[in-house]
Amino acid sequence: MNAETLMQRLTSPKPWAGDRDRFLEKVRRRRKLEKRNHRIAGGFPVAASLLACAFTAWLVFASPQKPEAPEVNPPRDGGLLRGQVLVKKGGTFIPGARVVVSIPAADMRNVRRKLNQNGLSLVETVAGPDGSFEVKVPFDGESVEASVDAFAPDYQSLAGTFAARRDRVRVTLKRGAPSEVTLNLERALYIAGTVVNEKAQPIPGVDITAMLKGPTSLAYIAAAETDQNGEFALYDYFEKRPRKSVGEVEFKHPLYERFVIADVYALTPAQNRNHRIVMRQGRRLSGRVVSSGGAPVPNALVEAEFGKENWQDRRAVLTDASGAFAIDGLSKDRNCTLRIRSLKIHEKARRMLLLDRNIEDLEVALEPMRLPPDLKTELFLGMKVAPVTKDLAEAYDLSEASGLLILDSGRDHARLNIGDLEEGDCLWVAGLDLEKVGSVRQLAALLVDQKGQPEGARVVYRFRRVEMSGTNTQHLRLTDADFDELHKLANR
Repeated sequence: MNAETLMQRLTSPKPWAGDRDRFLEKVRRRRKLEKRNHRIAGGFPVAASLLACAFTAWLVFASPQKPEAPEVNPPRDGGLLRGQVLVKKGGTFIPGARVVVSIPAADMRNVRRKLNQNGLSLVETVAGPDGSFEVKVPFDGESVEASVDAFAPDYQSLAGTFAARRDRVRVTLKRGAPSEVTLNLERALYIAGTVVNEKAQPIPGVDITAMLKGPTSLAYIAAAETDQNGEFALYDYFEKRPRKSVGEVEFKHPLYERFVIADVYALTPAQNRNHRIVMRQGRRLSGRVVSSGGAPVPNALVEAEFGKENWQDRRAVLTDASGAFAIDGLSKDRNCTLRIRSLKIHEKARRMLLLDRNIEDLEVALEPMRLPPDLKTELFLGMKVAPVTKDLAEAYDLSEASGLLILDSGRDHARLNIGDLEEGDCLWVAGLDLEKVGSVRQLAALLVDQKGQPEGARVVYRFRRVEMSGTNTQHLRLTDADFDELHKLANR
């Protein structure tokens, strides 16, 4: 449901029209009860009975209240979740809120963009006029843990922003039994609109990233995707502008140039509810990658970049089995740096191009990477690493000569819980004060100092992937044996 449809429903003369049958059934049951009491007690005035009915209706539609018991039994092949969506401060109900339940439980911030992906079973419903809802949730077994998210215009989603550490709302559902939950939403800045191309045609599948930018900081607020009508909605910007920050929204699509709303806080509420984003068709760059010996190079990373100041305009792909690649949506009439590398054969190439037209059938021959002949490596938590020198930084296209370069991530690095590490990634910063790393000994000491931290030992690493190139801040999940190893490395 888009914002316009939702607002029409909420401002309708009969906002409860979609729930009218249940309302009338409640009135009929109340009348039947009054008639029975009339016969037992010797009769009540008809006017009193009608007044009671009217008062009941007023309570149902005008007062926040705990939902009554459901009129349907929980399904035999699952459970029933019911509850109410309320404003966090004040406790008033939020009619028309969308409620989404995930089986199994998951971080709903990550599944929000495409509800039918990620191997999850998702069911959803819309809260009624009193903010109440109930939804049948099918599942196997006797019980299951589920995650819940809720959305409404002018309120933050229940799952919250990517930047905030919020307790996830999880409930245990039992087969054949109802479970109850109260969902409290905070007020927020609501952003909605439509994305079209230069021919005014809607563009589905546009990736949208909401960010909060400060002088020296960047926080990710939310992610979304346009639907088949090109429509989108963002719920999670704070209601008031944080100090010295701007709310930037980025729109990206493989075929179109990147579009940016510079600052949503500089716009009126009406403007933020009715954005019309026009994306321009971008340039196309395609060709074929071969090795220094002339053989096709599959799975090579091909990146088109536009300088440090325009790092967000970067696009990247992998070559196919024949070494072919194609990148669309590149910024028109600008200088572009084309970087290509294959760490499997340790070869790379770099070209400077002017995108004043589409460039096709470009053939790029790679050259061997110039690795230092006396490269010194060490083992660190099962990974082979080396201190980054100027020569290593040049060979692996690192932005600076600092950190520990990962040459082999090992077989079980996943247990560290900091992401999928690869050759070419660089352990860059670590510790409570985020110190730059220069040696294995220094990094080990910084991690040992963080033992006992509830979130784990903090580390920042640089990486290059098709999806993006940048840094990732994570917290290592370390065992006692890991800390024993780190103590030895720190005290060498």
